[in-house]
Amino acid sequence: MASGLTQGARGWLTRLWPDTFAGRIILVLMASLGILHVFSIWAYSAATVAILDASRARELADRLLSVERSLDVASAESRDAAAHALSGEGFAVHWSHDSLPSGARLGNGRLAKFRDALIRIHPEFEKRALHMSLHQEDAGEHRAALSWWHPLLISMNLADGSRVNVATAPPHADRFDWQALLLSTTAMATGILAVSVLLVRTLTTPWKTLARAADHASIDTTMPAIEEAGPREMRVAARAFNNMLTRIRRLVAERAYTLAAISHDLRTPLTRQRLRLEFIDDAELRDRMQRDLDDMEAMVDSSLAYLRGDGSSEERRRIDLSALLQSICDDASDAGHDVDIDIEPTIIVTGGPLALKRALTNLLDNAVKYGKRAHVSARAAPDRAMIVIDDEGPGIPLDQRERVFEPFYRVDRSRRREPGGSGLGLTVARTFIRANRGDLRLDDNPAGGLRVEVTLPRT
Repeated sequence: MASGLTQGARGWLTRLWPDTFAGRIILVLMASLGILHVFSIWAYSAATVAILDASRARELADRLLSVERSLDVASAESRDAAAHALSGEGFAVHWSHDSLPSGARLGNGRLAKFRDALIRIHPEFEKRALHMSLHQEDAGEHRAALSWWHPLLISMNLADGSRVNVATAPPHADRFDWQALLLSTTAMATGILAVSVLLVRTLTTPWKTLARAADHASIDTTMPAIEEAGPREMRVAARAFNNMLTRIRRLVAERAYTLAAISHDLRTPLTRQRLRLEFIDDAELRDRMQRDLDDMEAMVDSSLAYLRGDGSSEERRRIDLSALLQSICDDASDAGHDVDIDIEPTIIVTGGPLALKRALTNLLDNAVKYGKRAHVSARAAPDRAMIVIDDEGPGIPLDQRERVFEPFYRVDRSRRREPGGSGLGLTVARTFIRANRGDLRLDDNPAGGLRVEVTLPRT
């Protein structure tokens, strides 16, 4: 049970934790700023209360001393009038022989400290038996003169043994305005947070630029180097990325030169063999050897095209996909294959025309070779185009649909070796389509057979 609660709490915290670098910085800033905000309010309020209490103690001590001395020198008959004369707003004075009212609650620790503060200011209050309490129920005859509730009652002896009772505001009644303090500090914290959010977003923008450049470099290694600007860490990362891009370009160029040499060396003996075929009198043997040479040449072309990565090096431009598909399907029909089409007119996509033609041709060839009959459809969406090629063949088992994209892999029985096959048709097709920022996936044809779905970007 406890383990389940712990996992639930952990999952809840994981959902709250932002996924982006900027979001995490902002969350940490908000949490730390909130804690500091609460602590600063508490510290400020404590210091302010201490200052106000000290000021209140000094003011009240001086006033009590003035009341005591004035009533000491007054006659017994005039003391009551003098007490009322010394009263004012928030300060009620009453002279009598009695001490505190019976309903008073004796002082707590805070009042005891306040009493000690008054005695430190004027030590003679100690001789006057200064007593303080916080009246809880009623202010008695002083209530009419006071505009607040639960007043502080102070009682002390006069020289003749009578007592003077004073009702005034308690030491904490004149604290500062909490709402004003909270509003001002919250406004300040909000301003700091807003500026912090803008700064964090500014600081993380170069990292987003670097991420986009890295993603683009995986498709086009001819892209220009990114600007090495910003903080030192960002400049170091940008410099490392540019150096990596330079090394990749050099490797690609070296590979292109090597493959060009291999292509020449492989085609030379094939050409010699074709010339020697002309001297063979047996027509059947000559035809079989001719087909073998055609297969070898097709395998060499497919392998070199795959290794060169022709789809990524071609310049991208706007292509009329509808016209391209119509041309490929017409060529297949002219070759005697059963192909029907359902294509929207004028679907414009962006990519390399030769790479896309090679990829779509491979897919259609596979459909008519292994599925006997192919149905090609194409639809346009606002941001992408969808091509569907259905065949009526045996299909591909679900557990092998990803493996068929591996070079030279063939599905047993259903995709057995056929004349002219190199085992690279699907591999080259997906490589070229992904090089053009699209994707290719395999599915079941609802009518039976295999369905190939191709998506391409329109922008």
